Amino acid sequence: MLETIMNDVMAAVTGVFQGASPAELGVLGAVALLSGGTMSSFGQWLGRSGLAVVLLGLANVALDGFMSPDRFTAGEWMGQLQTAWDYAMNVSGGDLLGYFGVFLVSNIVLFGGKSLLVR
Repeated sequence: MLETIMNDVMAAVTGVFQGASPAELGVLGAVALLSGGTMSSFGQWLGRSGLAVVLLGLANVALDGFMSPDRFTAGEWMGQLQTAWDYAMNVSGGDLLGYFGVFLVSNIVLFGGKSLLVR
């Protein structure tokens, strides 16, 4: 049973990287650096990971609006934002688990590296 759970979690985490465009990976990295770099104690790992998932969702909505070919037309931009918002509201639990796992590991690694550099 535990093996099945771990396989599902790893599939969700690897699915995050396999279906992402370079722009989405850049946003993912920026959000990971922001959330991991602002941790002041190891006890914040869970809250910062959840905050990172929310920030990633908001960043993806904004990115979809700005990546539109007619982004300077208000109607087109609002249509793209609505499409991105609808997509964000229909994200599956497996995808959320994958993003949470990525941010969990990156926050722990970044905080550990920051702690070692400060000492």
